[in-house]
Amino acid sequence: MATSTYTTPKNSLKCVEWMWQANPNPWSSSEPDIWNHYSDVENLIIERAYSNGEARAVLDDYYIDFQANRQISNTDDYKQRPVKRVVRNREDKHLREERFVDLPVSTERFVDLPVSTEHSFGGEYGWVSPFIIEVRRDLKLEPDELPSKKPEMIPQLVEQAAQGIIKEGKYIRKEEEAKELANMLREQKNNGIEQVWQRCAYIYSLESFLYKTLNATMRLVGDKEHESVWRSKIRTLGPFCLLLWDDPCNKKAKTKKTLYRGANLNREQIAKYEKMAKNNDEYGSFQAFTSCSRNRQKAEVFVNLVQHLSAISSPIPPYTNYTYATELLPDLADLWWSIDDLRKEITFEFHIKTTGWIALGISPAGGMIGADIGLGWIDQSGQLHFEDRYAYGFYQPMVDNTTQDWFGLQGHEVNGWTAIQFKRLLDTCDIMDYPIKSGTNILIYAYSLEDPVIIDGKATIKYHGDRRYTRAIPLQSYANPPPESKFADLDYFDFQLHNYSVPSNETTYHCTVYKVPAKFPKRRHAIAHKAIIDPANIDIVHHMLMYECNPSAIFDDENLPSGICDDLGEVLIPCTSNIATGWAVGGDYINEFPDVAGYPVGGDFEIKYYVVQMHYNNIHQMSNRTDSSGIRFYLGNELRQYDIGYLTVGQDSDATAIAIPPYDDRLVIDSYCPALVTQNIPPTGITVVAAFPHTHLQGT
Repeated sequence: MATSTYTTPKNSLKCVEWMWQANPNPWSSSEPDIWNHYSDVENLIIERAYSNGEARAVLDDYYIDFQANRQISNTDDYKQRPVKRVVRNREDKHLREERFVDLPVSTERFVDLPVSTEHSFGGEYGWVSPFIIEVRRDLKLEPDELPSKKPEMIPQLVEQAAQGIIKEGKYIRKEEEAKELANMLREQKNNGIEQVWQRCAYIYSLESFLYKTLNATMRLVGDKEHESVWRSKIRTLGPFCLLLWDDPCNKKAKTKKTLYRGANLNREQIAKYEKMAKNNDEYGSFQAFTSCSRNRQKAEVFVNLVQHLSAISSPIPPYTNYTYATELLPDLADLWWSIDDLRKEITFEFHIKTTGWIALGISPAGGMIGADIGLGWIDQSGQLHFEDRYAYGFYQPMVDNTTQDWFGLQGHEVNGWTAIQFKRLLDTCDIMDYPIKSGTNILIYAYSLEDPVIIDGKATIKYHGDRRYTRAIPLQSYANPPPESKFADLDYFDFQLHNYSVPSNETTYHCTVYKVPAKFPKRRHAIAHKAIIDPANIDIVHHMLMYECNPSAIFDDENLPSGICDDLGEVLIPCTSNIATGWAVGGDYINEFPDVAGYPVGGDFEIKYYVVQMHYNNIHQMSNRTDSSGIRFYLGNELRQYDIGYLTVGQDSDATAIAIPPYDDRLVIDSYCPALVTQNIPPTGITVVAAFPHTHLQGT
């Protein structure tokens, strides 16, 4: 009877990568080829079958036909895509971005903290992962019963780990990946703990379902709502975790080694790191296994330097570090930028999935007319071309014939993406340029599948068709808001949604009534407030307004109204007369009040209820979007000299409000306050400390 032994391919991941063509139509000859990578484990499966001369490699959803160089669906032979084998140096291998995920930080007891932002440190468990402790309890192991101390338990533990991996793989329909990982582990079951641990570390480092499932599970420990979820994984993932945790090579903790990790952190999470860094005697530990690098440049690829940063799609690392970044459209367009206040100039880096021309513009109102545009492309020789253009109408924007104010710095094409770095002055004083102002700027961007055609030394661009988009973005702040770490030690409360299902309508106004938490029985002064904008929805949250309810308003505190604003009707009438504060696209996320004044809340303050109105501008009518945006108030430890109040002037948003005449370049609106409104203003007057103007596209 013949037998076969599993062995890892000689070249493993060192120099071979398999890729599949990812174009929507993989057989199109008019679009540049876009190639995506298989996961590390799929790569191993494919390469071993290829090296062994087999006709095909079987994956979970597809099989690879080596003769035809095709990926073919296991359930539908008509679903096929080209594949290719690429041999490259190890250092040129693509980076695995998904390993660099948010790892929140806290030095408090994790069991008292919410799962989504706080409990990644071991808390009462000390330096041992709480998941590992629960695994040892389930296996009925004493503290000193570990595979590194009792080698006789290694074969059984390895087999339990292999079976658990296979069970988890079946659960999510990744049986082939699971069998591959299990066989790799079983190779070492009769060896010592050093070889077993090294194999576990190698398996963990591979891009696969195991890495994601394992860490997602370990970060749930301490969350009562998901306790049944993580406990269900103890039997399946626990043995592998124990083998990986029981490191025989690094028994002594190292405190003088520098490792790097890039991650997308919000400002609250960054503030916690900053607070911990100020105390040399304070330490923390991550609750899950954590990927790091000794190479700072590799880690920096994944670092976010913006308050709220959605995911970045581009596979090309930016040329440098930037202050801000955003994903304009998933898997299509990303933008980075920084502002040099001294030189009064802005530097952009723009990535789009195309090998044709790409263009970014500043628009007065979101359209072509009057837009100031920078357009660039990479020619066949790899040379960058970049032009300053201006749009007079709905036709090809002309080259700026006054001065060249957009300057291309560098650019290249990689894996079907074009990346170009360029700059311009914030205000060029050129009539064919549009100034970049503080607050909201309306960007337009477009691309083509082809480079411009050069005729008599001039570039003629092909019409972009429907490949044009718009996005309102605050390119520069109105002021210099303080870091959130300044308020890290203060009490606070939030008026915040929790996973609200945003309708797929183009426009939605959602209203919720809130009350200051009862844990603040005495009057306090809010000294700052923060707009909490869900990073996943920064493209659809248009504005957020907080209204003060009339002091006579009464609600059921156990069932406060929440829903579409128009549907709540008369319920909200006592709460629609005075806007207290808010945020809109272009505004700063943190706002601090003057040192001598605070906004009174709680205790004997007459206003008990508030309404937060969220406006969602879902222009693409996307479904399956959930939002957790809101507003946070930081409370001072002492009352300040003055109370802050709010006065609302202007028109409501309805059909009888401001009507802008057609073709008017300028419309001035005057507002007057009747005596009834101003009768309580003291003879000494009031001091205006802030203003919050808000209009839509046509207002300034």
